[in-house]
Amino acid sequence: MSIDEFKTSDLPLASALVCSDFCVVRIEGTDSRRMIFIFRITKELTDTVDRFWNGETRVEPKRFSECQKALKARINSI
Repeated sequence: MSIDEFKTSDLPLASALVCSDFCVVRIEGTDSRRMIFIFRITKELTDTVDRFWNGETRVEPKRFSECQKALKARINSI
């Protein structure tokens, strides 16, 4: 793991980050059922992650659904 990487296996968090215009650097599979989403760490990303866990992140529901579907499609292509 690089120090400049943020990793999460939480699909809703990863989807919210993608909705907030953060790019997934790569997706790693730990096994057939668990995937790790890797993002480049920035101050903005860590602030967004904190807001997500504090219940302060707001994303448009349709966009969230589209981002989640896109991540699932990437997982299925691995």
